[in-house]
Amino acid sequence: MRKTTKAMLASAFVLPGVGHWVLNKKIHAGLFIAAALYCFIKLTQGMYAAALILRESIGLGQVKPDFFQMRELLMQAPEVQSLDSYLAVLVLIWVVALIDTYRIGSAQNTATKAEG
Repeated sequence: MRKTTKAMLASAFVLPGVGHWVLNKKIHAGLFIAAALYCFIKLTQGMYAAALILRESIGLGQVKPDFFQMRELLMQAPEVQSLDSYLAVLVLIWVVALIDTYRIGSAQNTATKAEG
């Protein structure tokens, strides 16, 4: 398996930036990994806050355990409203990391073929 293919698979299925690490682009890898982890952490914090809101509301009897009522409650919560932007940024980071991994890997393959 070519190094570019390994890098692309790692970047696609593990974490954005891991493919750069495979291609020995440590600074790029660190930046992509840090950005992706930041988005993951923010998404996790938001989901945890949403779970706490639901738990309190159901426990106090303000909301019945009905999907549509819980959804309405969560849509009004400011903690949940910012999750869409973090998710969009995470997807963007993932796509950019994949494209950049392919670009760097292809350049390295071309350079290797020219030498050998």
